[in-house]
Amino acid sequence: EDEIIYDPSILDQYSKHKWNLRFLNDGILPCSQYKFHVGYDKYSNRITIPWFNENGELIGIISRIDNDIPTNYKYIPLIPFPKHKYLYGLYQNKEYIKESKEVYIFESEKSVMLGHTLGYRNFLALGGNNVSELQVEQMLKLGVNKIILCLDDGLDVSVIKRDIQTIKSMLFMRDVKIGVILDKKNKFLPKDSKASPIDFGKEVFEKLCNNCLIIN
Repeated sequence: EDEIIYDPSILDQYSKHKWNLRFLNDGILPCSQYKFHVGYDKYSNRITIPWFNENGELIGIISRIDNDIPTNYKYIPLIPFPKHKYLYGLYQNKEYIKESKEVYIFESEKSVMLGHTLGYRNFLALGGNNVSELQVEQMLKLGVNKIILCLDDGLDVSVIKRDIQTIKSMLFMRDVKIGVILDKKNKFLPKDSKASPIDFGKEVFEKLCNNCLIIN
């Protein structure tokens, strides 16, 4: 199926040169919001998060509701796209990943943006918790020798095992280490918080990397 590329001028309607207070309160500085082209859709009152392919072409837009009312529609696509084919942050961070040869894989786009604010340039997001073969392929193309899964707290272990299996199935004799951050005793991430390992800042993330990283 052909990739659909959208004209970047589409982003102009989402007040492109603004930043969002909700994301700022979560620690994402305006400079990081600009870098990832965060916008706002005034018709639906949703924060817009554009996705780009590895060449920087616009392929879709995810939106987040701008309040904390519990809903199943917290994140919905404004321009749908086959998410399993892409990695959020790949275009912005690929040169740093090639250099460090390490990649940290998160669930949400916000983790990549927060990572940028905190000085991490080798974070990518799935936009979910399911790693696809196409995504693994893109990581391997960057020459990585370490892939670290940083999925949200409380995620079912069977999902993590499945993701590790998908990565392993694509390695074909390559010497790539697979790591998982797993805070089993909730020493650093509050129980049932569904928090991302980067949500509580650099210090907690470094502790998780030092104490809760399991290498497969």
